[in-house]
Amino acid sequence: MRFCAKSMLLSDWLFLVYVLMVCCKLLSASSHHPRGHTGRSF
Repeated sequence: MRFCAKSMLLSDWLFLVYVLMVCCKLLSASSHHPRGHTGRSF
């Protein structure tokens, strides 16, 4: 039971990390300005 809960948490964490990586990729791909914002990306 404990192992099942742990694996579920791990899969959720991996899914969140994957979504974050995809979002970062989309953001970096959508903003093609080499000198848009210096320092911050938001």
